[in-house]
Amino acid sequence: MGQIYVVNEDFWKPVGGYAFDSAQDFLDKGKELLDTRRKKYVLEPAYVNAHNMFAQWFGAPSSWRLDG
Repeated sequence: MGQIYVVNEDFWKPVGGYAFDSAQDFLDKGKELLDTRRKKYVLEPAYVNAHNMFAQWFGAPSSWRLDG
């Protein structure tokens, strides 16, 4: 995928850990943890680093996939 995230286990404890059943589950847990007033972000602030991962979760086509 081109991107690796380091997990702070203590940060994710309030929402049941960092294992996800789906992209929607990841999004829901992330919304619970986000606290912009205290500058607590779920992912790094550079969204471009997560772009490929989210695209793959939601079935975006890959330009390098073999055809046929």
